[in-house]
Amino acid sequence: QAAGSVLIVFTCLFIVAFATTWGPLVWAVVAELYPARYRATCMGLATASNWIWNFLISLFSTVIVDDIHWFFGLVFGGCCLGLAAIVYFFVIESKDRSLEEIDTMYVLHVNPITSSKWDGSKVPEDAYASGVAEQGNIPVSRTASKVDEEK
Repeated sequence: QAAGSVLIVFTCLFIVAFATTWGPLVWAVVAELYPARYRATCMGLATASNWIWNFLISLFSTVIVDDIHWFFGLVFGGCCLGLAAIVYFFVIESKDRSLEEIDTMYVLHVNPITSSKWDGSKVPEDAYASGVAEQGNIPVSRTASKVDEEK
């Protein structure tokens, strides 16, 4: 009886925490990962993948819980730890940046760990000349920071 009550309480706490953090944030991060010309297709695939995995987890959870009981929670805990490492090492800080700047950061292989300090105004001019700093069909030279400088 007590274990069931604890499980319900922790499930509710998880739902509250997820719905205010990772839940909505994932959609923004996924939308920023892809270049403009691929964004719609990739977002469609990401959404389909999300729904498929949600369905599969719902379908198999009861069977798995019957076999390994509360250890099933450790599977999700391990996934959370793995995702935290992926975010830390591979996802670029996108706060106050345009989509074009984020594209450029990925193309120029900016270190995600130090990406919050990246200054787009210091991108070498030869990157623009060679087309390396252009993603989709949107030239990075027209990012918000550069447009502000022109005004």
